[in-house]
Amino acid sequence: MDKVLSCCFVLTSVYLSSYFPVFSKAKTHTCKKAKLFKNNTVLSPFVSVKCCGEVIERKPYFFLIDENSQHYQTLKNYSPVEVARIKDHLEWEAALKIWKTVIDSEPELESLSLTIPDELDFASCTICLIGRKNKQVVAAGRYIFRGSNVEIDRVAVLPEFRGQGIGRTLIQSILSSNLSNQGAIYVKAFPHEMGFYSILGFECQSYPERWRGFMRYKMIYMPPICNYSSNCVGLHHISIYVTDIEESLAFYGILGFILIEKFITKEHYRACFLQGMGIRLELIEDIGLSSKKRNELTALNPCTLVFDVTKACVDLESYLLDIRRRNGGILYIRVFPGQQVIGGEVVEMAIIEDPDRIPLEFIRRQTKLPREGSFRMHW
Repeated sequence: MDKVLSCCFVLTSVYLSSYFPVFSKAKTHTCKKAKLFKNNTVLSPFVSVKCCGEVIERKPYFFLIDENSQHYQTLKNYSPVEVARIKDHLEWEAALKIWKTVIDSEPELESLSLTIPDELDFASCTICLIGRKNKQVVAAGRYIFRGSNVEIDRVAVLPEFRGQGIGRTLIQSILSSNLSNQGAIYVKAFPHEMGFYSILGFECQSYPERWRGFMRYKMIYMPPICNYSSNCVGLHHISIYVTDIEESLAFYGILGFILIEKFITKEHYRACFLQGMGIRLELIEDIGLSSKKRNELTALNPCTLVFDVTKACVDLESYLLDIRRRNGGILYIRVFPGQQVIGGEVVEMAIIEDPDRIPLEFIRRQTKLPREGSFRMHW
């Protein structure tokens, strides 16, 4: 990198996305004989630059940066962040120092400094990590296995190294290590941290809870669902007949579905596509059913939609409470959360009803039974 950053250089789409998110993929041209432009002069697109007798064709996002500029120094000091598990007492002391420094820099959290370290730091269910930059420990964090779930905790970056993507790299390292885990990945975030975690794919799913005198929000990591724009072979959508499409849109929106498209069917019914939870739903408003009882819709909707929310919540009870909260305190529960065995797996199961009394079943996988202990009926 030092060889590239000489007197001045020309960048086409800088790859250091941690500093310049708008750019990607680096291609550099160096000039060791002259400083071409000072004060970070940015050239207009589609012009040519003459550098050391060589004409360089310009393209959009093509910049000349002077060696005395702030961007030059930032790029020169750039180095990738290395995330690793704590291995010895020296790394442990460095992590402790970072945690205490970061807490002391936040006046409202200063009293938490007395709680570090705690008993979980030395438990077998806890993994502590550090982040190095230029061989210096600049970040630390940990994650805790709580049954089948994973809790991310105490992610901290030294103040002078913030804004360089270090915290994001640390979180992404934890996520990539635990995506194959069966349960949910969550964090209990302070209010000022919620924006950071929401950008990384976490969603708030609880009322604030008080902890040591502070308010925290439980945020669950929601893995991205499959892309329906691809031309893959498989289930395209499930159709549901409803009596009030606006009411149904509001209800399924609470469950996390997103409106994709509105249209009119050949029977002149209002319809729309919703996407969420790994499937696509088609809601069809049958105006002729509005005068009938809603339970007659079961003749048109004989199926039960079953959603696997193992990675979307810590337990079904809190998940249903969050749905009720977002639905104005109203939720029709047909079967309350309880355990049952499906095949060789123990699951937590609950069934609710949508506005048209269509049953929606939620399951949360808990554990697999040993082969000799599973009950299988052969038929």
